[in-house]
Amino acid sequence: MKILKRLCAVVLSGCLFLCGSGFSNKYEDVQTIELKSNPTTGYSWDFEVLEGLVDPVGEVEISRTFESDNKNDLICGTGGTEIFEIKGVKEGKVGLLFEYKRVRDTKEDCNDVIGVIPHVNKSGKIKILRYTDL
Repeated sequence: MKILKRLCAVVLSGCLFLCGSGFSNKYEDVQTIELKSNPTTGYSWDFEVLEGLVDPVGEVEISRTFESDNKNDLICGTGGTEIFEIKGVKEGKVGLLFEYKRVRDTKEDCNDVIGVIPHVNKSGKIKILRYTDL
C-alpha cells in the first residue's frame, strides 16, 4: 500500500523541483540526476522503470557513476554522490522510481524515494517533466 501511495504521488504531482538535482528543465542530449549517497553504510540508490504509468511510453538508457566527497584516498567511510545519466532512446515518457536502500531491503523498508518522469522528443533529446521527492 505504501508503494501505491508513492506511485500515485508521482503521477498526480505537478511539482518540478530543480534545485540541486543536476538536471535542466529544457531538452538536452543527456539529463543528469545527482543523489547524495554513502555506500559504505550498505545503502545506495537503485532505480526501476515503472511499466504502464505514462502514455505514450518512451524508452531511456541509464548509466550510473559514484563521485566520492573524499578527495583524500586515505579516509574511509565518507559519502558522495551517485550520478545517473539518462539518455533518450525512444520518443515518449518514462516513469522512474529511485529508492535509497540496502540490497536486502523490501519496498516497505525504503524511506527515501524519488519519482522522475522524463520525456524523450522526436529527435531523441530528453527533458525531466516531473521530479518528486516522495
